[in-house]
Amino acid sequence: MSIYSPTNPPPGFYVYAYIRTKDSDIGKAGTPYYIGKGIGNRAWRKNKNEHIQNPKDFSAIVIMEAN
Repeated sequence: MSIYSPTNPPPGFYVYAYIRTKDSDIGKAGTPYYIGKGIGNRAWRKNKNEHIQNPKDFSAIVIMEAN
């Protein structure tokens, strides 16, 4: 298992998930609230055109599949 970060992203394209850290009306803690596809440090980079908030805690970003 590899540990990825903004300075050590997966090679090629990858699928990532943002995980809830607290229960809410919409879902329980530990469930994903966003699934995305990226390359480079996309999972950790803020994109001002999106309405999805990046997790403040990077441990809540899970790389589902890489390369």
